[in-house]
Amino acid sequence: MSDDQPAREPAMSTTATVTAKEEVIEMLQRLPDAITLDEIQHSIFVLKKAKLARQALADGDVYTHEEVKERLGQWLTDD
Repeated sequence: MSDDQPAREPAMSTTATVTAKEEVIEMLQRLPDAITLDEIQHSIFVLKKAKLARQALADGDVYTHEEVKERLGQWLTDD
């Protein structure tokens, strides 16, 4: 791969590899025609966060419900 070409990222729903641009195009095609730029921007933000969450889950970089409760309890009681 040349240095001036962006790296490809894994697709959301298939095993084929697609670019971020292709993911956004696919998302835009699923959105209604009557949508604002703010709504499109929010949809891209959600797409990115969902992708990051799936990667964290695949990497095992997550907390159980009990771990979250424990950490939250410590955070709320620390002064």
